[in-house]
Amino acid sequence: MQLAGCSGAQTRDPCDDQCFHSRYRTYDGQCNNEVHTMWGASQMRFRRLLPPIYENGFNTPVGWDPERLYFGYRKPSARAVSRKLLSTDYITAHESYSAMLMQWGQFIGTFICIQCC
Repeated sequence: MQLAGCSGAQTRDPCDDQCFHSRYRTYDGQCNNEVHTMWGASQMRFRRLLPPIYENGFNTPVGWDPERLYFGYRKPSARAVSRKLLSTDYITAHESYSAMLMQWGQFIGTFICIQCC
């Protein structure tokens, strides 16, 4: 953990006022779970189910280098995998537009409106 610059987990229990924490949620997620008070708290590490595997042993995702072979094959990009797995035959993506166009339209319609009356 020292290589990544992460400090150890917080060890002190910040939930000394149970009456307050049973009624209100905290902004950083501490004490929101009565049994495991630090689950979901901000700036807390997740428990890994498998050890991390990086291409350079530290921070580069596997498959980042398109020339590197794994068992004789190149790794596809995460974008290519998600497009293949989530694609359908009856819904085709537009060549030029994405869902971001709809989000931009909602932003324009909501925040830049004319006050007429």
